[in-house]
Amino acid sequence: MASYLSATVQIAEQGGKVIRSVYNSGDMNKMLKGTDDPVTIADLQVQKSIEACFGTHFPGLILVGEESKESLINIQSQLDPKNISLDFIKQEMLSESLKTRKDFNDHMRKEFYGAEIWENFESIRPGKEVLVWVDPLDGTNDFTKGNPSTVTVLIGLAVEGVPKVGVVHQPFAHGESGITLFGT
Repeated sequence: MASYLSATVQIAEQGGKVIRSVYNSGDMNKMLKGTDDPVTIADLQVQKSIEACFGTHFPGLILVGEESKESLINIQSQLDPKNISLDFIKQEMLSESLKTRKDFNDHMRKEFYGAEIWENFESIRPGKEVLVWVDPLDGTNDFTKGNPSTVTVLIGLAVEGVPKVGVVHQPFAHGESGITLFGT
């Protein structure tokens, strides 16, 4: 899990740089997928980049992206998977964080879930259906209207249909670097 989170945080942040670059270029290459459902070259490039990186580092994971496979055919990845580190986040940090959340997890289990809350970041159990859900540029409508502050890169992991880990990157928050959050 530490390797997955390490890669996912970096991929989301690098995707944010692609979004900023497209926005700053002024050439979004806006198209419509539906009546009022725009897609830009940034949406496509970021999804293609996420797919390339996950395909290299985690080939067994199933990725479900917002953009269609057909729309990505002639799109090039903007990220080199070799530049993504798998040890950016350490397993020890995740394990320590879980220890500090024990009371909170117990409360959530009792009051809301009544079932398993993920308490082991060391591995995803074999034989479980694991999906990675991607919205490469959430807020495309605002993005095309010149309001980038609502834009995020969203990457979530679900096991057997239950959300387990999510990474959110806001490329236009806090200056050039943006801000990235992840949670379980």
